[in-house]
Amino acid sequence: MKSIQPVYENDVFRPSEPARLPQNPPVVSEPTPEKKPTVRELAPKGIPEGLLRIYEVMAERFDSGQNDVAERHNEHQP
Repeated sequence: MKSIQPVYENDVFRPSEPARLPQNPPVVSEPTPEKKPTVRELAPKGIPEGLLRIYEVMAERFDSGQNDVAERHNEHQP
């Protein structure tokens, strides 16, 4: 079976190329997530490698999903 890339506009999916299908066939759509740009793609040219690595580590921590980093802070205090 051939894959067809649809375009979503004005609340309607339309094929990006002619779809040679019979009338009223069942169709299954599996959206794929949009690729997020990397830190290196977003950083201006000329940034030192060490600083880029720091930004990459910070981005990983930001995307960790852990929202309250101070949640267990007092457990480790004397």
